[in-house]
Amino acid sequence: MPCSSARLRRERKRRISINMKWRKTRPGELPLSCNRAAQQQFNRAVALLHSFWYEEAEKGFVEVTKTDPKCGMGYWGIAMSSYHPVWAPPVAAELRNGMAAMQKANVIGAQTQRERDYIKAIEAFYQDADKIDHRTRALAYERAMEQLYLRYPKDHEAAVFYALALLGTALPTDKTYANQKKAAEILNKILLSEPEHPGVAHYLIHSFDYPALAPLALAAARSYARIAPSSPHALHMPSHIFTGSGCGRNRSNQISLLPPRRRIAWPERIRALPHSTSFMPWIIWHMHICKPPRMGKQKRSLTPFTG
Repeated sequence: MPCSSARLRRERKRRISINMKWRKTRPGELPLSCNRAAQQQFNRAVALLHSFWYEEAEKGFVEVTKTDPKCGMGYWGIAMSSYHPVWAPPVAAELRNGMAAMQKANVIGAQTQRERDYIKAIEAFYQDADKIDHRTRALAYERAMEQLYLRYPKDHEAAVFYALALLGTALPTDKTYANQKKAAEILNKILLSEPEHPGVAHYLIHSFDYPALAPLALAAARSYARIAPSSPHALHMPSHIFTGSGCGRNRSNQISLLPPRRRIAWPERIRALPHSTSFMPWIIWHMHICKPPRMGKQKRSLTPFTG
């Protein structure tokens, strides 16, 4: 059924760049010594990175290096885009890309010690990648980010990226969820001052993406898709929490499967399709115990049936 022109206009407004609302209302939390135009591109690329939109983030960081060839942090971003902490280890091509970017960042350098520390941290992951196994290098990156986090306590981006590093080294056999709880503690502190930070909402969901902990991330799940409405991953991730909480009837996973006319990033949507569709049977199964979300001016609520 064709969409009305009014509906299309509303949808166009929703197709804003990931988290541009946050970046317009708050100054960049990772100020650089690069020029102003590069800083703006960098801020947007970091927002993309926080929603695991790695290919688009890399393109953004490449633009940073073109806008300001002396901006070493642009190459830091390219290297970060090739490392996916909570996903599978980088394949050979991603490792080569990340190592090349890291080397370029070291050659160009940075004008501030903080920027040099960021570059050094990601170097800990890529260094000797042909000799050292993935987990050892991931732990080295986690330790480097911990030092950066402790050295710059007012740097919220350092805290958020350190929380992600903790999630990337969490052992699936650890049922105490030590790393996840530590990450959540860090993120909840940032949440107080930056309630619409995409990384905070996203990584809180990953921190509590277990049936025993899922209810703790309901607030983050309800807000993340709104914070980053153009990201397929942001639209899908709340399904993890709603399903884990026993309330599978939610629109987020269904929206992530909509035709490309309503969602951008068609190639990424195709890649995410098998994972997203795997949640649909659970959502259908849970429909008998959860009422549909109440839609109104107030926040959505998911209310279990009581009888």
